[in-house]
Amino acid sequence: MPAYFEMYKNAKGEYRFRLKSAKGEILVASEGYASKQYCLAGIDSVKLNAPNAPIMELNPEKELLNACSQGNLDAARKALGQGANPNAIGADGDSALKEAAGSGNLAVVKLLVQRKANIHQHDFHGETPLHKASEEGHTAIIQFLAQRGAKLDARNNLGNTPLHKALQKGRTAAAQALIRSGAKTTILNNDGKTPAQIAGEKGVKLAEKPAPAKKAQKKAQAKKSVKKKK
Repeated sequence: MPAYFEMYKNAKGEYRFRLKSAKGEILVASEGYASKQYCLAGIDSVKLNAPNAPIMELNPEKELLNACSQGNLDAARKALGQGANPNAIGADGDSALKEAAGSGNLAVVKLLVQRKANIHQHDFHGETPLHKASEEGHTAIIQFLAQRGAKLDARNNLGNTPLHKALQKGRTAAAQALIRSGAKTTILNNDGKTPAQIAGEKGVKLAEKPAPAKKAQKKAQAKKSVKKKK
């Protein structure tokens, strides 16, 4: 394969190109262009020295979405390095972060969040990455997203919260993780059912939400002071 041009968009939405050798080495890297037309003009100027090099237009967002759905950390890093938007959305409305949450690869999820992916972004069905992680039973991802401030009781178009989804799919450990993180068991979905009711129907005993450390300490201190007064 002869030398070739790669054309792509960076994170700022600018068009860039690079000329690579047959071995994949970067020979020339361009500046950012405001439009594809200007970028092609830049390529034409370089073609004087590489007249036979074909143009290969990259789609880093597509590569990122594929990498996230497969839980491929190296491919996700590569796509982001090529300028992929961490909030890329596929034709089905799923965000890169939702795809990563569904894959079960926590490292990919952390990478996207580090790159400012929106943890609250929802798809056409109103579902967030936390809905997907809960549905698939990926407890570590649930805990990570909860720690990062994901909306535990976000409702999709059917009124289901992540806790509803976990229980509907029989993901008991995921449901317990959500409750321990603060998810409510009393929210009604569009069918008029709460997570607690679904758990009862399935014979699942839900964990009780532990009291926050500060409140527990205050209660303990209050008991001690009462004993001292007596």
